Amino acid sequence: MRRIEARRASRNTVRACSALLALYGATPVIAGSDFVLTIEDDLDYARFGQVVDYRVTLSNDGDTDAANVSWSMVVTDGLDGDAASWVCYGAGAGATCGGSGDGLPVESGVSLPAGRSLTWVVAVPVRADTPDVGVDAAAVLVAPVELEAVDSNVLVLLRDGFDVGYPLRDTDD
Repeated sequence: MRRIEARRASRNTVRACSALLALYGATPVIAGSDFVLTIEDDLDYARFGQVVDYRVTLSNDGDTDAANVSWSMVVTDGLDGDAASWVCYGAGAGATCGGSGDGLPVESGVSLPAGRSLTWVVAVPVRADTPDVGVDAAAVLVAPVELEAVDSNVLVLLRDGFDVGYPLRDTDD
């Protein structure tokens, strides 16, 4: 399985996401919170026109509850963010999120108690007419700390010939 990179967000990405999230005016609470941000789609490649389901997980591994957490998702031009849809799972027992929506998620005011996590499933179509050879999706946490997790896929027409059924996944169970 591929390793997904989590790193400090680039300044341009953080500025873009911060500008969007500034509309909400939330002040984060962070002392004692330790965040882990991941994004995964279980794919190494994607097909033109395919809808890719990304799982974004935000965990608070610290010993303090966090409030007013803000994050968003950004994608490269080969993905159609306007046609995306998303659902948040794991709310309750003090954890809150926006529930669901259309377009790429831009979440503000998320609450995440210590030891809890929230997962967003974001369905994003690959543009059928993109000239790109690959696509990237990034989850960007902008408050209370700056973190970025990126998932990359190579775009393909076919894989392993015409005789392989869709989707191509290992069936060894």
